[in-house]
Amino acid sequence: MRSVEIDDIVPPFNLLYTAWLLKRVRNNRIDEILPDKSYVRVFNKDVVVKVKQIGGVYDPKLKVEIYSNKDVDEEGIIKTLRRVLGLDVDLTSFYNKILNNPYFSGLARKFMGAKPVVFPTLLEAVINAISCQQISLNVCLTLVNKLAEKFGGKLTIDNMQINVFPTLEDLINAKPEELRSLGYSSRKVEYILNAVNVLKDANSFESIKNLKGLGKWSTNYILLRGLGRIDVIPTGDVGFKNKAKRFLGINNIDEILSTVKEYSGMIYYYLLLENLYHEGIL
Repeated sequence: MRSVEIDDIVPPFNLLYTAWLLKRVRNNRIDEILPDKSYVRVFNKDVVVKVKQIGGVYDPKLKVEIYSNKDVDEEGIIKTLRRVLGLDVDLTSFYNKILNNPYFSGLARKFMGAKPVVFPTLLEAVINAISCQQISLNVCLTLVNKLAEKFGGKLTIDNMQINVFPTLEDLINAKPEELRSLGYSSRKVEYILNAVNVLKDANSFESIKNLKGLGKWSTNYILLRGLGRIDVIPTGDVGFKNKAKRFLGINNIDEILSTVKEYSGMIYYYLLLENLYHEGIL
C-alpha cells in the first residue's frame, strides 16, 4: 500500500458530495463510498484507490491509499483521480453567479464543494450513456454493474463487493448474446459493440459522436460526464425536469437555465444531490 496526500486542490471541495455524483444510486458497485465517507474505486483493472478527505471544504486535503500487487504508475493514477474528482476545476465564477440566483442559490449553499465529475475513460462514459437511454437510473446502474462484473471482474474490500469496469480489451471479443444475457436489449447491444469497435481504433469523442445510437441526449451526457463540459445537460432529460419541478417548483426549467447556461451541468448535478438528500442518503 502506498499513501499520498493531495493538498493542492482548488477550493471549495467536498469529497462526499462529489463521490455521490459518481455513485448516483445505492446499487452502484463500481464507485463505492465506505461508512467513514471514503471513496473507493478500482483503476486500471487491479489498482484499488481509497480516498479520504482530511481537510475542510475551504482548505481541502485528501489522503489517497493505493493498493496493488503490481508496479503502479502512481503519477498516472493521481492524475486520473484529479480529473475524475474535478480537483483542479475552479468554480469561483459559478459561485459568484449562482449564489445570487433566486432559483439555485439554496442548492449551491447546501452542497457547497461538489465538483463536476467525469468517468475515468471515454468507454465508460459511452457505455453509461447507452445503458441509461430511456430507463431509470436504478435499472441503468443494474445493467452497468452486471456488465462490469462479467467483463471486468470484482474485488472484495472491507467486506464490500467492488465491480471493476472493463477495458476496451475486455470488451473487444464480447459476444452479443453475452450482453443480452445481462438484460441489454438487442439495440443497445448493437450500439455498445459498435462503440467498442470504433474506440479501439480511435479513442476520442470525435470518433464516436456520430455513431448510430448516440443521439443528442447521449452526446450531451458524454460531453458532461465524459469530458467535463458543465455547460451542457442531457437534452430533454425527463428525470432532471421532474427534479426541478419537485424540489424547486420550476416548470419551465429550460427557460430559467438560459440565464446560467454555461453552468447548466452543475445545476443538473446539484439536483441529483438534492434527490439523494430527499432519499435520506445525504
